[in-house]
Amino acid sequence: MTVILYFLLLYIPPIEKFDAIENYELKISQFVSSGMLDSAQRYVKIYLSRADNVQHRKKGLFWEYTINKKQLNIPKTEETFKELLKVSTLEDSILFTRDFVTFLYNLHEFERILDFKNLKNQDDSARFVIALAHTKLGKEDVALEILKENSINEARILKTYLLYRTAQYEEAYKASREIQWNEMALISAPQLGMWDSVKNLFESSRDRLNPSLVPFLDVIYIISLKNLNLNVPEETYQKWISFYGDHPLSNYVLFAYAKDLHKMNKWKSSIEVINLIDTVDLFEKFPSLKIEYFWIKGKNYYYSGGSLKDITKNLQYVLENTTDESVLDSCNFFLGNTYQRINQFKRALSFHQNVKKDSPFYIKSLYNTAYIYFQLSRYAEAIEIVNYILNMNPDQETRVMSLELKAKIYEVQQNYSSAIQIYRSILNEKIKRNKMYEILYNIEILKFKNGDYKSLDEAYSKYLAKYPESPLTPQIYYDLVFKNVYSRERQEAIKILGDMIRHHPASSKTLEALSLFFTDPLCSLKDTVLLNEYLAKNPKAENDVNYLKGTLFLNNKLYDDAIMYLNKVKGGRYYIDAQAKIMEVYFNLQKYYEVEVIGMEVLPEEIRDFSSYKILTLYLKALKMQGKNDAFNSMVNHYVSKEFPNKKEFCLMLSDIYLQEKDSLNSLKFLIMAKNYGATNADIAKYNHELLKLTGDLR
Repeated sequence: MTVILYFLLLYIPPIEKFDAIENYELKISQFVSSGMLDSAQRYVKIYLSRADNVQHRKKGLFWEYTINKKQLNIPKTEETFKELLKVSTLEDSILFTRDFVTFLYNLHEFERILDFKNLKNQDDSARFVIALAHTKLGKEDVALEILKENSINEARILKTYLLYRTAQYEEAYKASREIQWNEMALISAPQLGMWDSVKNLFESSRDRLNPSLVPFLDVIYIISLKNLNLNVPEETYQKWISFYGDHPLSNYVLFAYAKDLHKMNKWKSSIEVINLIDTVDLFEKFPSLKIEYFWIKGKNYYYSGGSLKDITKNLQYVLENTTDESVLDSCNFFLGNTYQRINQFKRALSFHQNVKKDSPFYIKSLYNTAYIYFQLSRYAEAIEIVNYILNMNPDQETRVMSLELKAKIYEVQQNYSSAIQIYRSILNEKIKRNKMYEILYNIEILKFKNGDYKSLDEAYSKYLAKYPESPLTPQIYYDLVFKNVYSRERQEAIKILGDMIRHHPASSKTLEALSLFFTDPLCSLKDTVLLNEYLAKNPKAENDVNYLKGTLFLNNKLYDDAIMYLNKVKGGRYYIDAQAKIMEVYFNLQKYYEVEVIGMEVLPEEIRDFSSYKILTLYLKALKMQGKNDAFNSMVNHYVSKEFPNKKEFCLMLSDIYLQEKDSLNSLKFLIMAKNYGATNADIAKYNHELLKLTGDLR
């Protein structure tokens, strides 16, 4: 019986054979949803083999299509998709087409999608995906054709983007406005020169723009303002730099900001900003800005009184790398003026003579050329150029400057009558009040030189009597004080100082005249009455008066009184000078620790004048006198690498100190440095005759 049952089981069909086809639908659905794709696929094959109508076949093919998609089997999916289309209605085929091209797009199978460009039964969504695939493959014109009549929002956005990409800026701008895509409108409008539209749209929609695009669109807005000749507020630049400092366009914005600061004559601020720029990044992204960068930087240094190196380095680069005639002319003009400032007249001349006739700098360069000829004593050539300028009907300022130069040339040639005549002709020009008094002053001085006055004092007195309201009066008083101090006319100097204090107490020239007198041995202790009178008239000058009193007592070797007054100098122009003098007194009194303490407080990082240099030398000597050699050597190493006006004397001092310690190696080292800074044998002998013996080792 068991054997019979066994054989019966072998020949009885599986239970699935007797299941209704509808039962498979539930199982397939369950297997697919649970991810058991192999099992689902087995049942789908059975389902399709038993499908007895189109509806069942379509359902089975759809499951097979779904399973192939989930298994990422692209060939099988495509094959099943094509079978599905054969049994689908128009409505279903549209849905299947949309689903299949989306499936391919998500797998980056863009080339396969191209085959479906002309497939029927597509809706706008499918065509949008097909257009996306063409876009990915760089077939933008084809994508635009596919999207021609597409009305879904995504397609309109893609179409607008493609219009911009294919340089159809006008159509892109119109399309972006229609779909209210303000970001695209803001980048399309500049291509059409529609800067008003950029400005108005940005200002009205800024709060609604895509935050990730705002930094870039902010830059476009800044460019629009500049193209409309409107000022970009400084806070606009500052906020952008503060919020988006690491943005790829940050160096461009910094450069735009530096240019605007330059236009506002804020040259030092412009230099500070331009020095923040990463030039490697700027020149890589915007190579066309390289020449302009150096041009702006060079002009900034020129106008702010920068060093010869900073000015020439930047402008010389522009001069050698541009073909723009206007830029070349400006560089030649600025370089000429730069060398002229430091009296390198022949070099300056070579630049001025390269400025072309059609340049706005031409007449100014002509004037400078004439001025240089005057400095080089080439008077005939200077006069010839001045006459040429005057015949060109220049602007009022250049005309007056040219006439003044001509008068100076005649004065040097001792043709005083002609010089006076020219100065008088200048008075007929439209000149400022201060310039008028300057010309009148020149006339009086020339009268003295021409023999019309017996002495210079008489010329000064005549001028002061004729023009008491002249702004040059304090200067003339100062000149008289200087003359009397130099000629040792003490009482006359005191009389003039009294007049200055009474009539011009707030003038800087009054303080200069007092300083000149009270630092000269001609002055005596009883003259402090002048300072008391000056302080009564000008209470703000307390620091200055204390300094002058301290100096006077110091000159008379009254050290306690000197220190008392110098210590009262709490600020102002003489503060550093006062500290230097206090240190000098303590040093002479061998109070080296006090010298060191003051030096530590006031020693500047940069040595710019004689007083700061004096503080440095006294501080170093005080350290050495106390045996603080490590501190001494450390300070020497710190300052020896710096450049400052008294570097030659500094090296001689160090050489002398080491020589006295019998450290000939270091003494020779600093002596060589001193000679490199221009020290002559006379300088060395004047400083310490013993140092001359070392110079033999230098030969």
